[in-house]
Amino acid sequence: PIPTNFRFGTGLSFAFDEFNSLNFVVDFNKDLIDRDSTGSASWYKAIFSSWKPIEIDLTVNDDEDDVEKVGVFRQLTIGGGLEYWYNKLFALRGGYFYEDPYNGNRKFLTLGAGIRYNIIGVDFSYIYALEEDSPLANTMRFSLLLNFAG
Repeated sequence: PIPTNFRFGTGLSFAFDEFNSLNFVVDFNKDLIDRDSTGSASWYKAIFSSWKPIEIDLTVNDDEDDVEKVGVFRQLTIGGGLEYWYNKLFALRGGYFYEDPYNGNRKFLTLGAGIRYNIIGVDFSYIYALEEDSPLANTMRFSLLLNFAG
């Protein structure tokens, strides 16, 4: 099944004057997937049944059993960021992403910039992975925004 997520977060904005503003944001994400050795639950059941600790089998050889119990809070991914805007025209961004080692172990920093003019915006971001051999290492993303709402 397609993974379902529950995401919640908050942000604070500070306008220093008419030209300079700073935004702080943080969000938490929980995958709503209930999977065991017999398969996975359907998405509508997993929305409710995924809120429980999971057991990760760390057995290296058949001689000993090593199981790590990962609670619900350790299953959350955490992202936080800071965004500076000058004159609602130019932005600089930085952020951090964390995932528990037993839940995927992704950790990375993000850096970015953006420009807005009239209805057009262009954004750039760069991911700097903090673990070795990450498939996300040195990822660059570009986006184009058309804001017809004015």
